[in-house]
Amino acid sequence: MKLKEIIVIILLCILFFLPIYLRPDTMPVNGMDSYFFINYIFGVTDSIPATPLFSQVAMDLVPANLFVIKTLMLLIVTISTIIFCKASENIKKGYPILIALILLGNIFFNKLLIRFEDDLFALPFIALSFYFITLYLHKEQRPKYLFNALVCWAISCLFWKFAVYLIFLYAIWTLSYMFFTTAFILLVFKFKDVWSGAIGNFLVAENMPFIGILILFLPFLILLFSKKTNPIYKEIIAPLWLSLVLILVNVKFALLFYPFLAIYWVVTIKKQPKEIKIINIIVILFIFCMATYQNINAVPNRHFIELIDIAQQQKVLTGKEINVSWGFGYIWIWNNKEPYPVFGWIQPTIEKGIIIRPKSDKTKCPVVFENRAGTVEVC
Repeated sequence: MKLKEIIVIILLCILFFLPIYLRPDTMPVNGMDSYFFINYIFGVTDSIPATPLFSQVAMDLVPANLFVIKTLMLLIVTISTIIFCKASENIKKGYPILIALILLGNIFFNKLLIRFEDDLFALPFIALSFYFITLYLHKEQRPKYLFNALVCWAISCLFWKFAVYLIFLYAIWTLSYMFFTTAFILLVFKFKDVWSGAIGNFLVAENMPFIGILILFLPFLILLFSKKTNPIYKEIIAPLWLSLVLILVNVKFALLFYPFLAIYWVVTIKKQPKEIKIINIIVILFIFCMATYQNINAVPNRHFIELIDIAQQQKVLTGKEINVSWGFGYIWIWNNKEPYPVFGWIQPTIEKGIIIRPKSDKTKCPVVFENRAGTVEVC
């Protein structure tokens, strides 16, 4: 990869993160779970249960400063994106900037990039494992590259438990006994955990089944899964279909498998008709611009903060306590600077006093305020 290409990728990452810096007092992180960790770092809560060992250590080292945290996120995303682009160049040279646009612009994958959770710390090691595997398969078949990929994968699992599923992609992708043996051991001794973690959940947006097809960019998939446009179709058909099926079973798998689809998409470029190639590039650029724009209004945005402000005003007027739905728990703790009985799994809302509820929940008490994010009710 040329220096000017690396510079362009760095500038794309900075542009992607710019909207986040424009909101200095909040963490626009496309989800509430980031505040689970932010609350711990700032000392509002005193524990982050079930967090993998390395991520726990990382959270203990991160300073309680939003600007520093955002800059750390930018560095991790930039380094990881460059490594993914390097991996794509092991397969086909000349398109690293396009790969960066595909990764940064994906509707779901980019949510991993702008949320401060344990998965972000795993990303560079996932990217490194991809790099070593593509190096082995498309450059030099040295066993040390597969061993390095295995080690990087293992480290990523110590940051983020969900990264464990990559071993099944790696086993089919490489046909290596190292990965097959590891995958077999996991299935034998941890089958229940592996199975339960893989199945989708209609109640949680990031685990929903079927909607994965909406985030995969259909022209991108059609070219990748066509024998006419994919010159190495037969070599990677099994991992291709595994990736697609698992993303449809649970959209969270896009966080793991989408880079695999992206780095192999470049092999289709040579066989694309000129018109299709131009359309693809324009659409990918457009999607990147849309994703960057969406970061301006990423959750939690002003609508969520507005609900909290209105609820606090109602507390002054009525003297009643405030209760929040499960989905608002971590952001409520951050704004209120007091612990609240909310956990990492769905639970019933305490139906009394003043209630902050998302739009997806049915109202049960008189609504005193409503916006795009939810409602404030007084029971």
